[in-house]
Amino acid sequence: SGSGTADISDDHTDTDAIEPPAPARSPQLIVDEDISFMVGSDWKIMSEHEGAGTLSYETSDEDIVTVNDDGLLHGVRPGHALARVRVSAAGEYKEESAIIDITVNAPDIQKSIFLTFDDGPSENVTPELLDTLKEHGVHATFFVIGKYAMLYPDIVKRAYDEGHTIAIHTYTHDYREIYASTEAYIEDFDETEALIEEITGEKPRFWRFPGGGNNGYASHDRQVEILDTLNARGYTAMDWTVSSTDAAPNYPGAEIMYEKCTEGIDMMLSAGRTPVVLMHDSEVKVSAPEVAGRLIEHYEQLGYNFRPLSDYYGDNITFIKK
Repeated sequence: SGSGTADISDDHTDTDAIEPPAPARSPQLIVDEDISFMVGSDWKIMSEHEGAGTLSYETSDEDIVTVNDDGLLHGVRPGHALARVRVSAAGEYKEESAIIDITVNAPDIQKSIFLTFDDGPSENVTPELLDTLKEHGVHATFFVIGKYAMLYPDIVKRAYDEGHTIAIHTYTHDYREIYASTEAYIEDFDETEALIEEITGEKPRFWRFPGGGNNGYASHDRQVEILDTLNARGYTAMDWTVSSTDAAPNYPGAEIMYEKCTEGIDMMLSAGRTPVVLMHDSEVKVSAPEVAGRLIEHYEQLGYNFRPLSDYYGDNITFIKK
């Protein structure tokens, strides 16, 4: 099977010189002109070539559509790309090819809730939380602190392997240090980015400002500069729309956290907005597994589902106003 980037023209013209195959050996490559499938899905044409030759694919934009290890076209992120489909058999006939227009669609996040957890991983809370999520068969997002990810890489790897999104919450989480300048923030960010990629094998797409956007620890202009810099690198900023209030100086405990979460989630759902719920999985936030389990049971009974942020392809969700 083929892979890589083809030289594909915008007018769908196959520029290769192709000699007409002998009629008896024609692969009869038949494809639709337009194809549509989802992010994370694979696609293979069904045609009359079966048994006559070998299919291969090439794509004009591997950020949108790539060729996976099985040789199939694979949706990477929403967008449009051209692809060339070939069928050939060496020595039997000349290859035949066609160019198709592919649309990759984002997952449908209607009736979805995003659970997000900051400040981990921790040795005591995060594994229990992962057990709870696994028991309920749902996925969440972990905004990790690099210095703790360095201490517990196996926990981060477990979360990733079990389908959760791993996102950046800086390396030190030291407000005075990271917000001292844009350069200081980016340097800290890059260290966390490299560590997550080393642990999981995948570069993250999301990050969250410590303290949230517009937090008062850095000037508005500096936070906008950080936001613009990371947006230009393909990152999406993610604050929250629902708070469990578990970052308060007096830790509220499971019952209050659950009440605050349900109040906020219900408000978001009533407004037609997708809830992004903030909780924490640091070592002192011991109620996170219980609250997460209760939220999942309650809202799944109402017909909602819980997703990781890797299913989100929208704009920044941030408190920062430009």
